[in-house]
Amino acid sequence: MLGKAGTEDQRFLERVVAPDFTHTDPWRVLRIMSEFIEGFDALAEVGPAITVFGSARTQPDDPQYAAAVEVARLLAGPMRPLGAVGQARFRRMDIPFDHEVTRAELEARLSAPPMTAYPARKFLAELDAGRALPRSVAYPVQTWRFGGGLAMVFLGGEVVADYALRLRRELGADRVWINAYANNVPCYIPSSRVLAEGGYEAERAMDFYGLPTRLVADVEERIVAAVHDLLR
Repeated sequence: MLGKAGTEDQRFLERVVAPDFTHTDPWRVLRIMSEFIEGFDALAEVGPAITVFGSARTQPDDPQYAAAVEVARLLAGPMRPLGAVGQARFRRMDIPFDHEVTRAELEARLSAPPMTAYPARKFLAELDAGRALPRSVAYPVQTWRFGGGLAMVFLGGEVVADYALRLRRELGADRVWINAYANNVPCYIPSSRVLAEGGYEAERAMDFYGLPTRLVADVEERIVAAVHDLLR
């Protein structure tokens, strides 16, 4: 049996004075609807176009603003069919780690911050159970070639920008499209430059991926060579 006060729902329905939002929200809805109508009217007679979402803080004199305008111009212009994929190739390669992590190295990490100490404890538990730590990551590389000359490259993992810059330079910026996060994301994929600099992408991110150490120093050369070979 309910007491005198009743339930929260009953008290809400028995209010004598209506809450403020019952007076303000309907007008807010009408204002939003009017903005939609103004937008539809403004865009109704616009020809072929696209919308580029970005930061309102990016001003017209910013190079990225100019790049967005050029991308929009090209996308709104005439297109030509790519045609069917004439060649599709895939390779899964093993990329070794920089070195084999020892028990002593893992024990030394236990005094590090939690994001490093936690995976170290997990790796030590694996060793205590008689299981070996991974020595490499399985890495996928895929390519498509279209009849018109365009090639698409699909690289696994969080690939740093150096790979796209190098492959576009070596294969032709007008004929190759680089994609990352493709087929698998084993970890960050640093370039030779990033490995030399060290830091998060080269080393610390491996803790979050549950991997024991950084990748081998020539990882960039291995991946780029695989792309060239698949596109032959």
